[in-house]
Amino acid sequence: MQPDTTNHNPPGLSDQQQRAAVLLVSGVTVQDVAEQLAVHRTTLWHWRNLETFQAYLNQLRTEAQDQAVEGITALQEKALATVERLMDGGNDGVALRAASLVLEVAQARRLGATDPRQLIRDRQAKATMDMLANVFGDDGDGKAFNRRCRELGLDP
Repeated sequence: MQPDTTNHNPPGLSDQQQRAAVLLVSGVTVQDVAEQLAVHRTTLWHWRNLETFQAYLNQLRTEAQDQAVEGITALQEKALATVERLMDGGNDGVALRAASLVLEVAQARRLGATDPRQLIRDRQAKATMDMLANVFGDDGDGKAFNRRCRELGLDP
């Protein structure tokens, strides 16, 4: 299933780069994308290292993932009804497998931290990483960010 790209106009990407991103997200191999677009694999590698290309890929992946989640969510009620029917069906072996599935899924469900100290640690770690990224990646003055945006044809 290919993501909908009709309303996208990603800045800094050529039509060919946009097409490459769509093909990659839809599962086409790098080799096949290169052949379809008549570019070298190295060119695709360079494109994949551009922030604008990465951002567009991430956008397409997010849209595809959202569509998949919606599809799965739509099937949950039907799946639960099936499991319930199997559990009540009178066949002990099938009921046991269905019950095991329910317990396995319930146990695998990961909830957020329940210790406020852990939540504070997690937030502090994220803030520290963000600060380090800003310090080392941009010298804190924004010049490197502005320069990189201009290199990619973006407004900073």
